[in-house]
Amino acid sequence: MKNKWLLIGLSSLFLAGCGSKNDANEHNFTVAIKQYLSDNGDLCLNVGPFPVDVTQAELHDQAAHPAGIAAQMVALQRAGLLTSVDVSLSQLEFVDDRPTGHRMQVRRFDLTTNGRDAYRQFLADTATATGKPEPSRGDLCYGKLGLDKVSGWDGPTQVAGHQGATVRYSYTVDSVAAWAKAAPMEAAFPAINNVSVGASQQALATTLVLGDKGWSARRH
Repeated sequence: MKNKWLLIGLSSLFLAGCGSKNDANEHNFTVAIKQYLSDNGDLCLNVGPFPVDVTQAELHDQAAHPAGIAAQMVALQRAGLLTSVDVSLSQLEFVDDRPTGHRMQVRRFDLTTNGRDAYRQFLADTATATGKPEPSRGDLCYGKLGLDKVSGWDGPTQVAGHQGATVRYSYTVDSVAAWAKAAPMEAAFPAINNVSVGASQQALATTLVLGDKGWSARRH
């Protein structure tokens, strides 16, 4: 009899610990944030689309603008992601708002094989105001955000007729490409270092919504 009651007690305790996927708790939010970062956590450089044309003036002044477009393209070329060629455009060159009579010369940067491997094409979101898809975009990506830990949340509250909660969490930086760690890259793209410094310390926040399949960053 004693063993029977012991089994019943353990079963009740086990069932009490197995909460619903709809509960607003750390476990469910952890699962949802991990999925969200898996789908949306690409760390990218915000460059492109390619090819990118850089003027001779921008190339000449790149030392004065270490994170400008010319410095970024040159750093990416040194990293093996881009190739370049000098191109003469059909439009005329202007100096001090006056035409020089010469065609504009630019350096055109385009993706190498390694660059295409690092290039990600992102599906277009739907604009809230119009309900129509926004233009798709592409970018060079160098790593991935992962979840460190959920630190807290606000809610749940009603969000457009659904239960919603704003979840705060710290992050990790995973799978960083070797080319992104080079000094010229960090100088041309300060965000690379800033994101790395914030790992496990800086707090991010994402709004989760409760749907038919539990909590997620998107409604089901």
